[in-house]
Amino acid sequence: MTTGPRAATDWRDPAVAEHILRSYRVWAVVGCSSHPWRASHGVSRYLLRQGYAVVPINPNEKFIHGMPVYRDLSSVPMDQRAPIEVVDIFRRSDAVLPHVEEAIAIGAKAIWMQLEVWNEEAAERAAAAGLHVVMDRCPAIDHPSMIGSRRPGGLRRAQSAEADELSALARRSKAHWGYDANFLELVREAMTLRAEDIEHHEVWIIEADSGEPIGYHRVIPGDPAELEDLWVDPSAIGTGVGRRLFEHAVEVARNSGATALEIDADPHAVGFYERMGAVRIGETVSTIIPGRSLPRLRLILDG
Repeated sequence: MTTGPRAATDWRDPAVAEHILRSYRVWAVVGCSSHPWRASHGVSRYLLRQGYAVVPINPNEKFIHGMPVYRDLSSVPMDQRAPIEVVDIFRRSDAVLPHVEEAIAIGAKAIWMQLEVWNEEAAERAAAAGLHVVMDRCPAIDHPSMIGSRRPGGLRRAQSAEADELSALARRSKAHWGYDANFLELVREAMTLRAEDIEHHEVWIIEADSGEPIGYHRVIPGDPAELEDLWVDPSAIGTGVGRRLFEHAVEVARNSGATALEIDADPHAVGFYERMGAVRIGETVSTIIPGRSLPRLRLILDG
């Protein structure tokens, strides 16, 4: 396998692509979009699901996958900029060179230009600076065949040190439903999971096989018990993770002695909870957004 940087004419070299995917875990995605139909949205979501860290770059966006978006690579705070290893570029071919220059300046290790993005001047500049380079390839296409995709793994109790990571997961999940940046900022505090929440409540994580959290739930005991949180990373929505979390939350509530489990649901999630057997019993007035109410649902727990 070719592992060292080189000036080469085969900029589509699969060996270099595989080396990048295996060696580097922190990817800045230049041109990342919040629109689900954009390729950059799907690719960044895939990378997150596979356990890579993603730093979205786009001067026209605020939040993507629940994460803050930076105007350019130089705008990323120093403590986050230093670990950036791969710069994945979703731009027109003639707009690539400035991003490559920025990547070199921040000490990135590799440049990945997406399908149909081709700029040999930029590629040669990066290779001369010691970076690995591929062009006209897609990591979401290459990764499954070269590395293998992760599938949901087991459930375990959350640890207090994971509070920040789980809060970020919840924000990504909320952002999936198309809420704008102002709304997400208003609910940010309410969606923040704290170490003491994990210590005092039943918080359970579902992991990918690698141990990466891809969802969690929190049950507050009582009768009825309260499903305070159930969040699935956008990359895992539609894979059965939500159902597994809910079924486990039901068991946690039942084992605590509750005869019912109640939920203040996001309006987008009502259909899911109804399919799980919950029924709508009213509304709860939001204490954060004036004029907003959340559907209240109840599931009766049998024996």
